[in-house]
Amino acid sequence: WEFAQFIFYGFIRPVEVTRLKIEHIRLDKRVILVSPTDAKNGEFKPVEITKSLREVIEKMDLDRFPSHYYLFSGKKGWPPGEMYLWRNRVSEAHKIVLQNLGLDNGIYDLYSHKHTGNEMALEAGMDVYWIMRQNRHSSLDQTQIYLRGLGVIKKEAQERDW
Repeated sequence: WEFAQFIFYGFIRPVEVTRLKIEHIRLDKRVILVSPTDAKNGEFKPVEITKSLREVIEKMDLDRFPSHYYLFSGKKGWPPGEMYLWRNRVSEAHKIVLQNLGLDNGIYDLYSHKHTGNEMALEAGMDVYWIMRQNRHSSLDQTQIYLRGLGVIKKEAQERDW
């Protein structure tokens, strides 16, 4: 559940979540540092820790573990550990949860949490520039294309003048 919340609240890609270490979480600065080797775009950009994500992190009681541990380990129960969790294991577990909920329709996957988080943030009034930074997009155009692909922003509204 915590894994999905990092995707939902942080707009962090599933493979990036698997590679997060405790030392990447900077609660004092309210950011998570995503390593450029793990990021899709190969750039080092922080993700803001929102209020809800902070609550998730605090409940994980990460102070009990060494800072070099991965947030989600390959051990049963996926507690922090020295070995990162393979994304396929998370996808398989996610698929089982979807099957148990009767939602395994070929549409929902781990990325669905990221898309839903973006939609709900926009609906909640979050600024599109914040959404751009949180997604670590290189331009507002890239964010608008992404949101338009989700059906959140209509192209006609973007091209109107008044």
